[in-house]
Amino acid sequence: MFLGRKKEISELENLYKSNNFEMIAIYGRRRVGKSSLITYFAQNKPTIYFTARETDCARNLAIFSDALKTLFKTDD
Repeated sequence: MFLGRKKEISELENLYKSNNFEMIAIYGRRRVGKSSLITYFAQNKPTIYFTARETDCARNLAIFSDALKTLFKTDD
């Protein structure tokens, strides 16, 4: 059971069930349960979970792209 996040879980579920491509950025103070929320929501769902690093946007995009290439096994 996941306590105290019914509204957030419900909103994530609604977005997940939509017929549109959805990308969600979750941010906030440290140690408030963001990672736990994501992990709980993503259980048994085909999802991509990427944690940005404290670097510039271009480097984060490169790291994310590499993760997608590995996941989808592309040679680009």
